[in-house]
This record gives sequence, structure tokens and C-alpha cells, in this order.
Amino acid sequence: MAEDLNLEGNKEIEEALKKLEMENAVEAIERVAPIVKNADAPTMVRWVMKLFGGLIKTQKQAEYVLVVFAIVIFGISLYLFFS
Repeated sequence: MAEDLNLEGNKEIEEALKKLEMENAVEAIERVAPIVKNADAPTMVRWVMKLFGGLIKTQKQAEYVLVVFAIVIFGISLYLFFS
């Protein structure tokens, strides 16, 4: 069935294909943009930003989360050590 179709020269289909290609290109750029935007951030910061999804948007917020996490872990370690 599909072999019988001749899509060459059909302007409407060519325009639709071009439009679809452009939309896919824009979506691909949007998916890559956050990675490029945070490329200069340390790996742990990028990992925290990725892990929390849209909740943590800036590098500074991710750094605060890491500091709080380190303090909590240190506190738990002290509690376990002295109890």
C-alpha cells in the first residue's frame, strides 16, 4: 500500500514536513538548553538540579540544598557517635 504513494511534488505535504521538522528542532533545542545553561556548574549542583526537577532552578539554590544536606548528615553522625 505505502509503495503506491507518490509524495514527490505535493506542496502541502512538503510544507507540513518542513513545519514538523522545524517544531522538532525547536523541541530538541529546548531540551538541550537547560544542560547548556548549567554547563559551568559543578557536577553535584547539576545533579541536585536534575534530581529535584523544576523545584530548584538556580545554581545558588542547589548549593544551599547541598550545604543543608551536609549539615544534617553531620548532625546525624554526631548523634550516632555520642549516643
